[in-house]
Order: sequence, then structure tokens, then C-alpha cells
Amino acid sequence: MQWNISFDICAFLILALFCGYTLIMKRFKSRLNRIYDAMCVIVLGSVMLDVLGVFFVEYIDVVTPYAVYAAKMLYMLLINALAVGLYWYVLELVGARKLTTVWRCLNMIPFALDVFLILSTPWLKLSIYIDENNVYHYGPYAQSLYVLSGYYILLSLIYILRNRKKILKQSRFAFSFFYIVLFAALAVQAMQPELLLVGIASAAGLIAFYLAQLNPNVGIDSTTNVFNKD
Repeated sequence: MQWNISFDICAFLILALFCGYTLIMKRFKSRLNRIYDAMCVIVLGSVMLDVLGVFFVEYIDVVTPYAVYAAKMLYMLLINALAVGLYWYVLELVGARKLTTVWRCLNMIPFALDVFLILSTPWLKLSIYIDENNVYHYGPYAQSLYVLSGYYILLSLIYILRNRKKILKQSRFAFSFFYIVLFAALAVQAMQPELLLVGIASAAGLIAFYLAQLNPNVGIDSTTNVFNKD
């Protein structure tokens, strides 16, 4: 299989520049911002690992199958962690802090299943595997990783719809943009695995979030250059 890494390279360059910009800007030190920063790091890392994994597969005889497994497993973990991060971001945004511990734990079961499918890859070969000829293949449960990620995306969408009156209009637009782009990327990549679109879709969504919800200039007094809550 020949992967198209052009989208991942664009996503890495755009997000690296964007992350560098946000680091030098003044921002409130809130839980929402910390979750957002973690999501940026996750997307940046996943894009790097995606490209690295492609090169490892191409030169598997040089780097050995263990390097391929390591890069691909870390990539899959980060992609699924991004979906969970989006879910926690939405919970924080709408103020859903009264969820019981039992409910929170139950919601983490799909992610735990994801982790099991990924970490057991070298032995059970459920998501990906490398045959005796050093040829890379998708396993029988490879598509389930997209489904389990979609669970958290869908769950966060439900919270957004239920609490839409608490969310600013521009934030609702940003979320709509992100969900449409990400769902489209997941669907296309699930059907055409050679097109690596999740990275560029995630990067575009994070930038939309920042512009709509986290832009620090909204809360900075133009005269004093300090935060003004009023």
C-alpha cells in the first residue's frame, strides 16, 4: 500500500506554527486551556508518528518490524486519546461536572477496549500485523478503532446539543465545523486507508476552537495589555 503523507506534512507544519504562536500569547490558566493544550500536543505527536510509521513500513527490512509496531501503536493510542480529550473538553465547556464517578468510569470502557486492542497488537494481531515476509497488513478489528473513537465524538456532540444554550454562537459554529470535517476524514480514511486525513482535519478543528473559544485577545484590555474580565 502506498500512503499519501502530503496531508500529514501540511498538518504538522500548520499545527507546529500555530502551537508556537499560542505559546507566546497570554492566556488564562484554566482547566479548559490545559485540555486544549493537551489536544494540540496529541495531534502534533500523532501526525509525526503517522509519517514516521509510513517510512518505517517502507523500510521495514532496515528498521525491523518492532519499530513499525511501536510507531503504529503509539499513533493509534494518540488518535483515540484525542477523541477522549475532545469529550472531556466538551464536558468542561458545558460545565458538566456533576457526573457521577460510576458514569465517568463507564464512559472510559470503550477507551480501555481500544487500549487493549492496540497494546495486544504484536501478539493477537487484531488491529495490524506484519507477516513472515515483513509485509504490513490491517487486522480483522482495525476498523473498530475508528468506531470506538467515533463513540466519544458522538457522545461529545450529544452534550453540545443538549447544552447548546450555554455555548456561544461562534463556538457552536466551530464545533459544527470540527465534527463535519473529522467525521468526513474518519469515514474516508476508514474506506481508503492510504489517504491520511485525520491529522489535517484535527488540526483544522483545533484552530477553529481557538478562534472561537480560546482567543486570548478577546479578554485583553487594549490599553493595559492585561486580562479584563469585564
